Amino acid sequence: MKRVCFSIAALVMVAACTEQPASTAARTLGGSRPAVALAAAAGDYVPTPAGRYHRSCVHAIPDGARVDSGGVVTRADGSTYQLPTCQYPAYPNLSAHNAGQVSPLEFSNNTSRVEWAWDSLLSPDRFTKLTAYWAVPAAPVGSYPTGTVYYTFPGLEYDATSSVLMPALQYGNNGLFGGSYWTAASWYCRGTTCWYSNTQISPNVGDTVFGSMVASNCFTGRAGVRCNWKIKTQYWHNGSSYVDSLKVDSILGSFAIADAAAIDVDSVTSCDQYPQLGVSYWWVALYDTTGYQLLPGALHFVDTVTSGVGPSCYFGLGGNGVDRFIAYHNDPPPTVSISGPSRVRPNAPCLWQSNPSGGVLPLSFEWYPWGWLAQDVTDSLWVSSWIKVVATDARGRHGWDSPYVTVSSSAPVCRI
Repeated sequence: MKRVCFSIAALVMVAACTEQPASTAARTLGGSRPAVALAAAAGDYVPTPAGRYHRSCVHAIPDGARVDSGGVVTRADGSTYQLPTCQYPAYPNLSAHNAGQVSPLEFSNNTSRVEWAWDSLLSPDRFTKLTAYWAVPAAPVGSYPTGTVYYTFPGLEYDATSSVLMPALQYGNNGLFGGSYWTAASWYCRGTTCWYSNTQISPNVGDTVFGSMVASNCFTGRAGVRCNWKIKTQYWHNGSSYVDSLKVDSILGSFAIADAAAIDVDSVTSCDQYPQLGVSYWWVALYDTTGYQLLPGALHFVDTVTSGVGPSCYFGLGGNGVDRFIAYHNDPPPTVSISGPSRVRPNAPCLWQSNPSGGVLPLSFEWYPWGWLAQDVTDSLWVSSWIKVVATDARGRHGWDSPYVTVSSSAPVCRI
């Protein structure tokens, strides 16, 4: 509770007394719904961290194997086999900051990239490495039927072929693996096809996850730049390390878009299906073609929240915007109300108290008797007016209250 004492000369303030409480850019993705009733075929599509892809076009790559851009898998023993060509469209949920290049499939309005912090490089520059750490958040308390999935990850994207590299943490069963617990896998999706590591790891709440995407053996051909990529997902628990990785060779694309922290969901219908306070990323590092880490001043991440998708669960992004990012959910902004007299006598000291709730501590308060910011000054207005308080939380969000106070010589005497 925050208290403010005003001495009133027709609501004149002579002092302000404070006490801290004990507790405390939106946009819509482009694209339209398919004209045909694809929702009827939703069971044939898999909710991946890059969007929905047909089940026949999502492939697990064996441990120790490599896959190339033509879908040829080379096992650890040197034997090979060919993956089938995809015959179905895909509906990716990528950063889509370049409108019109991506058309996300909405089997429902609860399928989307909902939060992300992204940056991009101008051609011909591109990213050749991204590393990040993040913490496994508390498990959602809501139920998770098969097909309801929450993903969080850093990633690299290439617009021209809707390609994305991702070490992704997952809650829920996507129809291929997972359940009502945390799992993680390494993914590469391009065009209409997704490949993922066959060995999924299962970190625990509170464990630290490390993800990396590293290019090697890059060369420029007629079609453009091709690189070998290794996507790695790793976590530590009780002193032991667990690693999952996916190796893809001769991948075409200048990966010039970086997602420092992203949240992608499918069929989430209630706020209790999100982790209570979101997920925190730190030590996010990006490297360009020189092999050197880009300096913080060279990056300008854009914090983006998709509007009009699924339940409104107080989404937002925080952190320093350089190497630390927090994607929030179920985290309401502060609210505040003022309690105190609604009628006061002229020149009489009176007490009003703010009653805040919500928000991220610490909260700060600004009082505005008569509409001006009060900073321990004395005023001598002789009119009735509003008294206003604005509460601001650590994320810069505001709540306010502004009751009207009448000055009258017949008003009760204030007791403070």
